Amino acid sequence: GFKAVNDLHGHPAGDLLLRTVSDRLQATLREVDAAGRLGSDEFVLILENLEHEDDAAIMLSRVQTAIEAPIHLPNGRAIAVRSRTGVTLFPQDDSAPERLLRHADRALYAFKESKDKPVHRWKVFHAEADEQKYVRQKTILFLFRSGNLQVHYQPVVDLQTGEVSGIEALARLGSNMDSLLLPADFIHQLSIA
Repeated sequence: GFKAVNDLHGHPAGDLLLRTVSDRLQATLREVDAAGRLGSDEFVLILENLEHEDDAAIMLSRVQTAIEAPIHLPNGRAIAVRSRTGVTLFPQDDSAPERLLRHADRALYAFKESKDKPVHRWKVFHAEADEQKYVRQKTILFLFRSGNLQVHYQPVVDLQTGEVSGIEALARLGSNMDSLLLPADFIHQLSIA
């Protein structure tokens, strides 16, 4: 909701929001932890000595509670923001630092595109499951960018008269007729590309 805060309340309110979230993160984290702003409304947290998802869940709950508490703006209004977090755990995810960051980012995007109602507002990167989704997304993007978006037409028939009353255009994605994807299977993948 950062952009909405800037748009509705002005940039000073957006700056206050970022400073407040930053202060809350620093107050919530332990001495061994670190936080930094990546840009816009994205922060990165390095939480030490959390080797299991349960350990991370305790810290993430504390962070979520701190971030989502109401923030009082100079105009007297209070706003609340929601956090969404992508997580990766080292050493289970035994990657170089820049890949760890990319994996956390992929977990975040998987969270954002998930249609499930999550219990928490974070998602942990799991290499096997994520790799399947990642390969599928790359395949969809490849098919789309290489001109494999197809339009199929079908008649619209008036059931009372039996006459054709129009034509419907149906979008499909794929390179052969046996494996065409319906819009519900590919449009959400294109919106995050």
